[in-house]
Amino acid sequence: MQDILTTVRSLPLPIVVAGVGVIVLIVAAFGPSKGRQIWAGRVGLLLIAIAILLYTLQVAPQIEEVIQISAPRPDAQVTSPVTVAGYGGPAFESTLVVEVAGEDGQTVGRGTAILQVDEMGQRGPFETRVEFNVAGAQPGRISVFVVSPRDGGVEHLASVNVTLAP
Repeated sequence: MQDILTTVRSLPLPIVVAGVGVIVLIVAAFGPSKGRQIWAGRVGLLLIAIAILLYTLQVAPQIEEVIQISAPRPDAQVTSPVTVAGYGGPAFESTLVVEVAGEDGQTVGRGTAILQVDEMGQRGPFETRVEFNVAGAQPGRISVFVVSPRDGGVEHLASVNVTLAP
């Protein structure tokens, strides 16, 4: 009996509610009187409907982005040096890479930001200034990411579209 209770506790709520609904429907089919059969059938169907509703409304766990850029805001016009700020981590050696790309996608500025944390491996705020050089106003993108210590690849990329001005 204890094993059954442990198994039921580990099941998702919609499964448990649907199971109870099916049991009530079975009981309704073999009930002693017509009135109780109808009542139990309605309750069983209601439980199954609630289970379906619970299943469809289950919210996926919210995954917080590793890097969030708070400045500059999307579509802002920025000049050099641009202040890039946000919140992020954890990152290898608490270091983030900040790149400014022009409209052709080429890097026109690059810098690093250090997470302001008490210990390595924590999340925290960052702020840095990155110089860039463009001939005229143009669409651009500011990207903040972590460089993988394993293979040098880009991890946890966050970006914001801006207008770069000389």
